[in-house]
Amino acid sequence: MKLDFTSKSSIDEARAFTDQVQARQRKAGLWLAENPFVQAMHRGEATKQQVGEWCRQLFVAIEHLHRIAHSRPRLRLDGMPKKYKAHFWENRVEEQYGALSGTAGHLELLIQLGEACGVPRLDMVQSKPNTATRMVMDWASEHVPAEEEFLTAQVVIGFLEAMNPETSTLQAEACRQMGLTEEEIRFFTVHITADAEHGDVAIEFLTMVPQEQWPMIEEQVMEQSRLFHDMYASPLGAKAAPV
Repeated sequence: MKLDFTSKSSIDEARAFTDQVQARQRKAGLWLAENPFVQAMHRGEATKQQVGEWCRQLFVAIEHLHRIAHSRPRLRLDGMPKKYKAHFWENRVEEQYGALSGTAGHLELLIQLGEACGVPRLDMVQSKPNTATRMVMDWASEHVPAEEEFLTAQVVIGFLEAMNPETSTLQAEACRQMGLTEEEIRFFTVHITADAEHGDVAIEFLTMVPQEQWPMIEEQVMEQSRLFHDMYASPLGAKAAPV
């Protein structure tokens, strides 16, 4: 399958659409920085045990996403501008090895955060998904491997990652207040900058998607935002987000 990477909309149109979707995420209570668990951390009400459980669930979800993203059939990316090919390469070597930030692979950083919160390394890698996490994984299994959804899936994931800088800033500060060291919270501090860039690239990819598909992208973003909201909130035993 050969994908079309030509721009079909202006960057200003894509940014306006992004603002519209983000406003809807906030209005629906799905902005991750405002998630009940993130706010509990921010207020100093979340325990290390709860942060450890959050790490376990995120580890399972990210490990699953990486596995299916890296094992999907090689896409024919003929015509993709070099800067985007470089973006995917840089993203992969950073996610897997921490090669650009000079830290470690992001799953390793999450394991280290979990250890700081009392979750042994072996327990982390043997974690099982709860119901909310399983739903995130099921969405990824359906959409990420599909070649025809390559561009739209990148945009949806970018919308989700665009929430991380603000969210990770709150979580990092909360962990500092818990007594964790800067080395132990590198999972958060690395994502404050990395995911801001990913959100910007997603806007550029959006210009390559015909505008008649933008409403579908918006609904997928809202669906995934609800799934991530529920996964993030699950250490509190919180109820699912309203549809």
